[in-house]
Amino acid sequence: MYPNLPGTPAAIHFPPLYPLILAPLFRFLPTPAAGMAGRALGIVCFALACRLITRHAVRLQLLGEGVPAWVTEAVVAGTALAIPVLSILGVLLSEPLFTLAFAGALALVDRPKEQWSPRLAPGVGLLAAAALLLRSVGVAVAGGALIHAWRIGLNRRLAAALALPALLAGIAWGLWVLAHGGGIDPAIRPPYGSYLEIVHDAGLRTLAGSLADLPRPLSVLTLNWVPSRAVYYGLGIPALIVGLTGLVLLARRSALGWMLILYLAVLSLWPFPPDRFLWAILPWLALAWAAGAAGLWRSRVRSIQVPVAVLTALLAFGYVRYEAR
Repeated sequence: MYPNLPGTPAAIHFPPLYPLILAPLFRFLPTPAAGMAGRALGIVCFALACRLITRHAVRLQLLGEGVPAWVTEAVVAGTALAIPVLSILGVLLSEPLFTLAFAGALALVDRPKEQWSPRLAPGVGLLAAAALLLRSVGVAVAGGALIHAWRIGLNRRLAAALALPALLAGIAWGLWVLAHGGGIDPAIRPPYGSYLEIVHDAGLRTLAGSLADLPRPLSVLTLNWVPSRAVYYGLGIPALIVGLTGLVLLARRSALGWMLILYLAVLSLWPFPPDRFLWAILPWLALAWAAGAAGLWRSRVRSIQVPVAVLTALLAFGYVRYEAR
């Protein structure tokens, strides 16, 4: 469970990079100090990731042309301070480092074809590989980067240089998992074995439930005040449509859209509650929703502006209420 600690039995549920980063802390520092240093490292990494994604979103105008920079900054800062996000920063989890690798890969990959170089492509690939070795869902980072490279017409040599580090990291990690799977006690094998075993053990019915459960954590943040189920669905379904619209718009403007689409696709097939996975990228998801709201507001259908504004205000009210409570 905690491979950074000495004497831990074989348990290969998590990728190895974060335990490798923690291991020196627990080797050279007392355990309380090591835990504090690990948490401080996570806070710094998440703050850097939010700053990086904010600058990147402002530079590329991911929310749409003409949207003031302060709107992007407010969206990222506001959601970065969400109570569930702060809760994962208070414990030793790999999400903050994963979020930084995600943001770094995005900042490098989002550029025109003529700005790509033989040095840039492997750099993107290494950050995507780091994301994969921090959290297995990081495969979405590599996949989104490759889709973006294909969309801009990147030549095969540079695309291969981008894909190779993540591919090698995935193969090496998979081979290690297969080689050490026999060391797990059969009584705990499903939760701690390979992810294929977990998915197989869960069955299709559980996977269908994962898709239906995906919007729940976000609705807890924004629709916690609704008085009835009718109001909940009356606001939740339009909010979901705005978010999906934002993902489509981001996919046209940036690799972020495809990375988020693949990330959510993995979670929709994951037999675990999606909460923790969503908190790690909550500022990114908020940007996608804001992009959808801004796009609908500026659409040719003028009659949609008032409903979008009202929906935004009600969701913001729910979020502020949640934070205050």
